[in-house]
Amino acid sequence: MRVNDSPSAPRQFVASPASVSATMNEFATGKRTLNAVYGLAIGVGLVAGVGVGAGAGVGTGIGVGLGAGTAIIMLVPMAWLAYAWWRSRQKVLVGVTNEGLSIDRWPGDVFSFADATLGPWVNMGVALHLRSGSHRFVLGGRDRRIASSTRLDAPPVQAVDAWLWDAEFDELLAVGGRQGGADVRGPAPGEATRCLLFPNPYLAEQMGSFAFRKHLQLQRSLSQPSLVLDVDDDAIRVIDPNRDTPSAPVSRAQVTATPAIYQPDSVTSGDGSTYDYAAIPGLVVGIPGVPPVTIGCLDLVGSQFRFSWRGDAHRPNERPAYVVSAADWRTLAEKFGLAPHLEDMRRSPTT
Repeated sequence: MRVNDSPSAPRQFVASPASVSATMNEFATGKRTLNAVYGLAIGVGLVAGVGVGAGAGVGTGIGVGLGAGTAIIMLVPMAWLAYAWWRSRQKVLVGVTNEGLSIDRWPGDVFSFADATLGPWVNMGVALHLRSGSHRFVLGGRDRRIASSTRLDAPPVQAVDAWLWDAEFDELLAVGGRQGGADVRGPAPGEATRCLLFPNPYLAEQMGSFAFRKHLQLQRSLSQPSLVLDVDDDAIRVIDPNRDTPSAPVSRAQVTATPAIYQPDSVTSGDGSTYDYAAIPGLVVGIPGVPPVTIGCLDLVGSQFRFSWRGDAHRPNERPAYVVSAADWRTLAEKFGLAPHLEDMRRSPTT
């Protein structure tokens, strides 16, 4: 939302805060955060154990130390959840001039656009990374598309401090004098759109309960694209981000895209209850010389998936290997002529 359009005042936008789930996911997958929690727990446990042990005996000290450390490990995530819930309900007022960006959270600080960098906001859009002294602020552009020439110098993030929809995000960049630069702008007419394919977090459901290493590897990979597709009006290129070497362009006429709804078979537990896996809207993309690329979109409106297919769709008994943002999802649907068959709850007049 944009407020205060007076030409003499900074342009102001009302940005949405990060969701509880995104903040908690950032906490759960943040290596530094977890190390800090474990370090604090060990430190408190040692101090408490040594202090009690000196007066009441070694055995009692060890017990108190373990208890204190365990309490820290349990209480810190609970405190973080309370903070995430509170933060998710606080709108963020952003003021913008050609000199930089101001945040109501830090009055007086100016976050310069000069050293701002752009990076992926995983499965959501893009993230603009800004700093003012010791303060850092990450502003998300939800549903924002990127061009094949867009520089993504900042690392991918699972959560942002606040976000705007794509149109307002571009308007903010224009006010700040950054929209015209090739390093941050979206795709120009006729230019290839870059679609980032990330690992599907639902793949964890097909791993065993004790496959700790596989679960850890999947969690660590969720923030890094596994595959990149550059799609324009005439051709598609497949890029392995680990090699950064694009394949030869393949004519769009040689590529197929089939609407799909990915849903593994339900499972029945020992007590007779049935669990239904999520039905994920997706695509099966066939590219010559490449194994079928199975893609889904996990964007939500409330508790429901944002997108669905009109009419019948192929129903593979599996999970898609990759997931994309809503912007990339719409790009693929449009480029392959499937947009008329796609239902978007955000654009529905009933929402």
